[in-house]
Amino acid sequence: MLRRVLVVGNSGSGKSTLAEALARDERLAHLDLDTLAWLPTVPPARRDLSDSERDIRRFTARHEAWIVEGCYADLASMLVSDATELVFLNPGVDVCVRHCRARPWEPHKYATRAAQDANLAMLVEWVRSYPTRDDPCSLGAHRALYDAFGGPKREVRDVDEVRMDATPEQIAGARAYEALFVPSLIGPYAPIVADAAGIRPGDRVLDVACGTGVVTREALRRVGSAGHVSGLDANAGMLAVAREQGGEIAWHEGRAESLPFPDAAFDAVVCNFGVLHLGRPERAAAEAARVTAPGGRIALTVWDVPAKARLIGVFVDAMAAARAAPPADLPVGPPFFRFSDEAEFAALLTGAGYRDVAVATVAFLHPVPSAEALWDGLLGGTVRTGPSILGQPPEVRAAIRSAFDRLVAEHAAPDGALALPVSVKLASGRRPG
Repeated sequence: MLRRVLVVGNSGSGKSTLAEALARDERLAHLDLDTLAWLPTVPPARRDLSDSERDIRRFTARHEAWIVEGCYADLASMLVSDATELVFLNPGVDVCVRHCRARPWEPHKYATRAAQDANLAMLVEWVRSYPTRDDPCSLGAHRALYDAFGGPKREVRDVDEVRMDATPEQIAGARAYEALFVPSLIGPYAPIVADAAGIRPGDRVLDVACGTGVVTREALRRVGSAGHVSGLDANAGMLAVAREQGGEIAWHEGRAESLPFPDAAFDAVVCNFGVLHLGRPERAAAEAARVTAPGGRIALTVWDVPAKARLIGVFVDAMAAARAAPPADLPVGPPFFRFSDEAEFAALLTGAGYRDVAVATVAFLHPVPSAEALWDGLLGGTVRTGPSILGQPPEVRAAIRSAFDRLVAEHAAPDGALALPVSVKLASGRRPG
């Protein structure tokens, strides 16, 4: 069934974080109502409702599946007959104020970070008046919209744990990832990353883009009962599988570029193979630095170049051999391997304010039972490779598979098992203080 999700709530309630994650994971078109609610005047004034409605209808006419978010009940009401579900984020004004104070620069709303900061005091006052105002962006207006909605709906009060239900496809993909890549590839890096981050008993640790939680659980083993560990991922399926494995871990669905945590909240931040999936890595690094306490550490891993990391390289080369263009939002060419360059990787951390930055290379052979097992894992258990293949026309998909089989045969034993070279870059650094 096509998903058309309507999300409402106070400013700072987590609407954009939720919408961005769901839009990416389920390939939904995303509309922020802020972008069409206001006139470009000083001071700003609301547009005529008919003009905003015209733009909303243009958006829904162009996109069958979508997620629309905003605090404007008058605009959201125009979509209630089209939406398949409604989410009302209502964590309370204190949480919303905290999120507003920690919010990174939003260039689609403000020309500069300074302009955004200059508006903060007014925004906080407006957020605090949410329960008592009677305008279309108030608690009363949102409550009335929620009560009147006749379809599936949820009111979410704990937005630090907010998540959309994982689809069966997401859970199946996460389990494929866990089965194929974690035991012999991702798993062995968990203690290496934890060592590089200097995780100790009693530490507060954040695992960004945590996947099914292999590094998160390693962190939990190290911090003990006196510590605290959080795992954050934008994929609901990954988090569902992570939760199944237990442990006193706080799991959060969210984006690395907009972390839902206060400043200096963690003694260590880790990210295992996550940064190469991010559209705005510098913003994610800045967010990681913001939540790292003075003296705290960070450790990240990325793949080396395709010629050295053949587990991924065979896929990249098969795409090239078939002359297949990846989807525009899923680059697998040089930008994907940007941080395989040690200078680029180091600059990512130094640019965010970390010091004592070091980059190392770790290499080994990764065993895979068969070419079929690797193909199935790439198709269903990874963020980029599966959509890159499945999004191709049938004849191109067949050409990718033919080239893939030829390339992996170079690494096959007589019984069909594979041993593919893997090379990984590990970067670490420390926050001053």
